[in-house]
Amino acid sequence: MYEGIFKTEWYSSVPAFTHGYPVCEYSATEKCYIAEYSDVGRHAYYDYIAELEAAGFIARETYTLDRNLYALYDGEKATVYIAYSAKADTVRLYIEEKGATPYPEKNEGADRTYPTMWQLPVDNIISEQNGGMRYAFLLPDKTFILIDGGYPTDIDANSLYEFLTEHTAEGENPVISAWFFTHLHHDHYGTLLRFSELYSDKVEVRGFYYHLDPYDREGVVAAAMAKWPEAVQYCRMHTGMEFRLSGVKINIIQTQEDLYPLVPSNENDASMAFRVTIGEQRILFTGDCERWANYCILKYQSEETLKSDIVQFSHHGYHGLSKEFYDMAAPHTILWPMNVDGYQEKGYDVIPQNVFGDWHKHRYGHQNYYLPNKYICYHAPYVKKVIIPAEHNRFDFPFTPEGARLPDFEAIFKERTKDYKPE
Repeated sequence: MYEGIFKTEWYSSVPAFTHGYPVCEYSATEKCYIAEYSDVGRHAYYDYIAELEAAGFIARETYTLDRNLYALYDGEKATVYIAYSAKADTVRLYIEEKGATPYPEKNEGADRTYPTMWQLPVDNIISEQNGGMRYAFLLPDKTFILIDGGYPTDIDANSLYEFLTEHTAEGENPVISAWFFTHLHHDHYGTLLRFSELYSDKVEVRGFYYHLDPYDREGVVAAAMAKWPEAVQYCRMHTGMEFRLSGVKINIIQTQEDLYPLVPSNENDASMAFRVTIGEQRILFTGDCERWANYCILKYQSEETLKSDIVQFSHHGYHGLSKEFYDMAAPHTILWPMNVDGYQEKGYDVIPQNVFGDWHKHRYGHQNYYLPNKYICYHAPYVKKVIIPAEHNRFDFPFTPEGARLPDFEAIFKERTKDYKPE
């Protein structure tokens, strides 16, 4: 806790919250103060907004997620984000020095033309890892949204550039309107590092969207993003925020702030989860959310908010979200960012392992935490299709799942490892 915050002019300019019971307070940086209050009721949200306005604060944006209410207010010296959860009966306040953080505009308009989405494979040979995640949207305005990217290898950096140029008009440089990062594990953000070295002069990035503090301690991610000095860094996304890009609406469902004052022991539970809406269909991205993120999502968000047509399976199927979460989301399609063939050295002597073939049927994780993998693959009544990057990667909308529920992972493994020769 940065005690000096209470003596600053910007903090002193914010009206005190006098409803309910204080649950916690936390400061992630010397320019940010967070507090939560329980047993508040819906009226407390509106009462506090009235107090903000009486103190000269001006509404910048308001948002809703089902019965949850959110608002962003600017004062002369401070910015206040207020989040009311009807399910938890709590209010969370995020108070910061004005100008400390840029936020995207909500933007009410939307294109009638739908984007195309890809679930792209990542390098799992040179990296010798079994994770990795990369999603891409080609928007109606011919720019891209990227989600994570993969490993810090030439293979992943080059394949990403090849994908972007393949779907960009000849003679033009690719434009990434928004590059999202769920959390700071190298199989998610790593490609940014190598890609920035090789292609920052060939690809335009207009904005980075993330909430990564305090994990970028060595500043490697910040240094990579700085290769695009014109790109806006939306570096403190709050749960409840909504904004639109060409053809899509995006709602933030979870950030690590929801866990505060608990600081997660690993970056997985610091994952930012968000929902992308295309037409009438919803796609929910969960990064590597695990147990604590699962607890917060179920605490603050309703079944209506989580209900989605397509859900990215959390943490590649390793100790991720719960059966209760997936039952609430009830998607007809699961995007499972997991390799089929794995080449981890440790314990395997670099002999290819059928990774998905093993993990898709797991039921128990660490510390007796139930994994819904087998349930999702064989028993969940709502799931019609489980899709892995090695099998199918392009999605046109509206998307309807077709064919077998599970990929033919045995055939894929056999094909991908047919040329393997042990050293």
